[in-house]
Amino acid sequence: MKRLVPLAVVALLALAGWRWWAGRAPDRVYRAFAEEWAKGRTDLALAFAEGAAVEKALAEKALTKVVGVGMDARHGIVTGVESKAKTPDGDVVLHGRQSVWFDPPGVSSALGGAMVATFTHDVTLRETPAGWKVVAFDAKRVSVGDARP
Repeated sequence: MKRLVPLAVVALLALAGWRWWAGRAPDRVYRAFAEEWAKGRTDLALAFAEGAAVEKALAEKALTKVVGVGMDARHGIVTGVESKAKTPDGDVVLHGRQSVWFDPPGVSSALGGAMVATFTHDVTLRETPAGWKVVAFDAKRVSVGDARP
């Protein structure tokens, strides 16, 4: 009996860990998608997406179009999930925030970028046989400014 208790505890911890990991799958897909979008790699971002609506949104909401300033070099990307909700039909709606540090044309910074742009993302993900996929995407610029005022 004493041997079964530790085994049961390990089994419960493994189950809890698995449920936690599986429950974060939409977050992981969103973060990967958003990072590729921020790097300007639309073709790789589309690997995490499904549908013509996302393809159109990526074309219309390319990073440089949303920022409104040219980018010579990107120095860092931070992506986070601010809120998450599940719809009645099983889709997951995420509201995310992303910051991209970059150098504009003619400015070179060796320490993390001269400017920072911050965006909000509204993303809908759907579970497909191939895994979670982004089915709707919208990016809005919150701010663009000097990284070190």
